[in-house]
Amino acid sequence: MSAEPQRCIAVAGGGTAGHALAGVAISRTYRERLHAETFFIGCAAGFESRLAPARGEDLVLIPGSPYARQALKGKLTAIAKLAPAVIAARKWLRQRKTDLLVSVGGYPAMSSALAARSLGIPVVVHEANADPGLANQVIARFAAHVCTGFEETLTAFRGKVVQCTGNPAGVSLPDDAEQAQIRKNRRGECVLITGGSEGSPFLNREAPKLFAYLKRPGLRVCHLAGRLSKNVAEIAQAYKDAGVEARVDSFIDDMDRAYGEASCVIACPGALTLAEIALMGLPCLLVPLASASSNHQEANAQAFCRRGGASWVREQDWNTAPQAAWIGSLLDDPARLAELGRKTRELARPGAAEEIVKICETILKNGSRA
Repeated sequence: MSAEPQRCIAVAGGGTAGHALAGVAISRTYRERLHAETFFIGCAAGFESRLAPARGEDLVLIPGSPYARQALKGKLTAIAKLAPAVIAARKWLRQRKTDLLVSVGGYPAMSSALAARSLGIPVVVHEANADPGLANQVIARFAAHVCTGFEETLTAFRGKVVQCTGNPAGVSLPDDAEQAQIRKNRRGECVLITGGSEGSPFLNREAPKLFAYLKRPGLRVCHLAGRLSKNVAEIAQAYKDAGVEARVDSFIDDMDRAYGEASCVIACPGALTLAEIALMGLPCLLVPLASASSNHQEANAQAFCRRGGASWVREQDWNTAPQAAWIGSLLDDPARLAELGRKTRELARPGAAEEIVKICETILKNGSRA
């Protein structure tokens, strides 16, 4: 592929780290592969305000606040910010002479895509979840193309030009030599617990109980509690009281290392988390966040477990004894651990960002508009 020197691509979206990091991967790929100018449109309250600049992205901010999962007051606030956000996004899109906008979902994407449509700028949607989010469902109605993270999502966009590309991940795919080094550097058994960027109150409460019940000497835990967790110290103390060596953080910047140290994962099945687990080839137990909008994490878990080395359980069906037995039996059987890891890695789509960029370039070369 080759790009015109004046090419400028906007990536819009955020709120959660999953949306933000998928957008960062697409933006970075566009710059590295096609030497295009890129910029990221987000909101100050979203994870993109922290993650995008830290990863070298040119971030511009527009007004905005979440709509989904909000009470009436929050929804009214989000609606009131929509018009100012569209105006702000129009300014940035015109100022940068933007050729195309990629929506990765989340509340910053809606106003940015509406602004692009008003300017005749083509829009490409990337929907990471098996059950599409509200913003991308609306944006897809006028998008030039829809890319999905799961095959199961294709039918949700009937009548649109749609293709499954997989989900760009926030970690790098280790080659064989790196995998060998990871295994060599592992210090005994380690289980990674992650509720995603915002955290899982359920896992924050239940995971220490699980390992207290398991009573496995030498086992370590790395626990990502989430930015919304106000009780990191309490979670750490619960592990200490259980006699379990645990590192508990509200956010982990170096997820490559966290995954590299892990023997297996217990996680909420956010789309980015699943993409990362697949790339790293780790067996996993998935616990969908019960409060996730439209219960989309359960759809993610079902889609992922149909093909990979994973199991899943609803929060309301959780029982400490069988879950502890599952973890213990897995750690006791290195051959099974490796086999499930291989099955999980078969789900990896390391070329997802490149595929999305190819689609964007085809749209631009064919002259498609919003």
